[in-house]
Amino acid sequence: MRERHRPAVLLLLSAAGVLLLIHGLIGYPILTSRSGTVQRSLLSTLVSKNLLNNTGAAGDDYELREWLRGARSLGRRVVLRYSACGGLINQQYSHLSAFILATALRAEVVLPPACFRNSFGLHYDMDIKRNKMEWFTTPVNTLLDVPRVIENWKALGIKVYETPGLQPAPNLTQPSTAFPAFIQSDVDPRLILRLPDVYLARSPLAALVARSRAALARHLRDLDPGLAASTDYLVLDLPCTFFALRTARIPALATRVAALLPFNAALEALAARTVAAMAAAGVPAFNGVHLRVEKDAGDWTIIMGGVGRMWHLYTQTMRRAGLDARTPLYVATGLLTYGASKEWAYAQRVLLSKGLASRVVIKNQFVPAFELAELNTEQQALLDFLILARAVRFVGFGSSTFSYYLTQHRRMRGHAQEASLLVDAARIGTDAMFEAAAVITHPPLMHVVQ
Repeated sequence: MRERHRPAVLLLLSAAGVLLLIHGLIGYPILTSRSGTVQRSLLSTLVSKNLLNNTGAAGDDYELREWLRGARSLGRRVVLRYSACGGLINQQYSHLSAFILATALRAEVVLPPACFRNSFGLHYDMDIKRNKMEWFTTPVNTLLDVPRVIENWKALGIKVYETPGLQPAPNLTQPSTAFPAFIQSDVDPRLILRLPDVYLARSPLAALVARSRAALARHLRDLDPGLAASTDYLVLDLPCTFFALRTARIPALATRVAALLPFNAALEALAARTVAAMAAAGVPAFNGVHLRVEKDAGDWTIIMGGVGRMWHLYTQTMRRAGLDARTPLYVATGLLTYGASKEWAYAQRVLLSKGLASRVVIKNQFVPAFELAELNTEQQALLDFLILARAVRFVGFGSSTFSYYLTQHRRMRGHAQEASLLVDAARIGTDAMFEAAAVITHPPLMHVVQ
C-alpha cells in the first residue's frame, strides 16, 4: 500500500488552532523509561465508575473481575500496538477495541496512523483481484484529538504514544494480517509478539485478555534467559482490531472508552461553524440522513433488492422517524465526492417529492470549496458525522458502521433514543455482528425499522 500525506490539510487544521505533527514521517522513541508503575488503580477506577457492573453477561464480568483481582503479573510492561483499518468509523471501532484491551491488560498504547480511501466511487472487495479501492496512510490526528486522547488516558494511568515512523505501511485491504509496521530503533524485535486472529473476532474481553497474557508469558519464557531477565517490556502487536471484542457484553465500559477517544477538535469546530452558518441562512433546526448508496457499497444495494427497493426502505424509515416537508434535511453521502451528479439529482427529487424535507442541505453549501478540497474522504465523512450528531432526527443504514455508531454517539450527546432510526438491512447479514461488537451505549441500542 502506498503512503500519501497531505501537508495542506495540516496547514488548514493548524490554522484552526490544532497543532498537527506528521508523526508518520519521523521516528518517536517510546521505550526509554523503565518505570511501569501505574499511578492509579484501574480496577478501583472501573469499579467505582460502575464500568464493570450491569454488563448483562455475568460470566464474562466475573472472569474479568477475577483476573483484575489476581496477582498474575508478568513483571514487565506491555506495549500494545495495532492497526486501524477501513473507513472513518471502522477505524474508531479499531481504536475502541484496542483501548478496551489495553485497559484490561494495563498496557501502554501506540497509536497507529489513520487511513483514507481514494474514492467512494470505486468497488471495494476483500478479494484483491476484484477490489478497486486503495487505502492511504495519514496522521492519526487528522481524525482524533490526539493531545486529549493522551491526557484522558494519562488520568487512568495508561501511557499513550504518538505514531512512530512507518516502514512500508501494512496492506489495509487485508486487515486480518495488517500488523503494525513501525520504525522504532529502541524496540528490540525479539521482544515483539504478534497475536493473530483478532479482526472481526468478537471475542469476550476476558477471553482475549487471557489469550494475550498467556501468549506473552510463553514468549517471555522462550526468550534467551539473559534477555528475558534484563528486559522490562514486551510488545504485543495486533493486526486491525476492528470488531475484535464483543462489546455488547461490556457496554458500560465501551461507552466510557468511546468517550475517552474524542474526534479531531478542528473538525468539531468546523462542524459547529457550519451549523451556525446554516442557522444564519434560515436553517436553525434540521433533520439528517446518511444515504449509503455510493458505488463502493454497490453490493449492498444488490443484496437489498436494487436501487428502487433501497429507496423504498429509506423513504419508509424516514417517514416513521418523523421527517416531513416542514423541516430542512441535511444529507450526508459520498455521492457528492466523486461526481455522481445523476444519482445525486435523483436523490434530491425523491426526498422532496416524497415530502421528506422542506429543502435539501449539504455541507458544500456552507463550507468553502477550497476547505473541503483539503479534507480527505474520511475527514469529510467526519464533518458530516459531527453535523448529523446535531440533527433533530436522524435516519441511517443498518449495515453501515457510520450510521450505527452515529445513533449511539447521538445518544451519548443527549438525544432521545427514538430520535435515531436505521433502515432494516438484515438481508445483508451483519445484524448479529453489529449486535455483538458495535455496541457502545449502555443499555445497548439497536434501532431498525422492520
